[in-house]
Amino acid sequence: MAATDDAAAFVELLQMQTGRGPCMDCVRTGVARGIPDITAERERWPRPATVMTDAGYRSLQTVPMRLHERPLGAMTLLGRSTGSLSEDDVHLGQALADSATLGLMHWSAEPPAATTSSRACRA
Repeated sequence: MAATDDAAAFVELLQMQTGRGPCMDCVRTGVARGIPDITAERERWPRPATVMTDAGYRSLQTVPMRLHERPLGAMTLLGRSTGSLSEDDVHLGQALADSATLGLMHWSAEPPAATTSSRACRA
């Protein structure tokens, strides 16, 4: 999990711990979803919706992080005003989620092994 600020991190952590909220629905279904007004979702997700609005968020867009068609996670774009993202912005969000997924799939905690060409450069 990664977030741009502490409030967003808390929103995502709450959803992961409770298994409830738009991000978790996106992980389960692999389907993107826009919520133009979070307050309209208080009945469906009482705690996540309250935490989001208390943190100043008013809208969101979830996009799946998937490998081929298999959902591996989701990215949530939180907005400070009500309203939907444009179709172009939703496509951009999906492209960012796809790029992040590829980066995570190829990430390793191990340092890269030295190659013949890199040894030659150090010699």
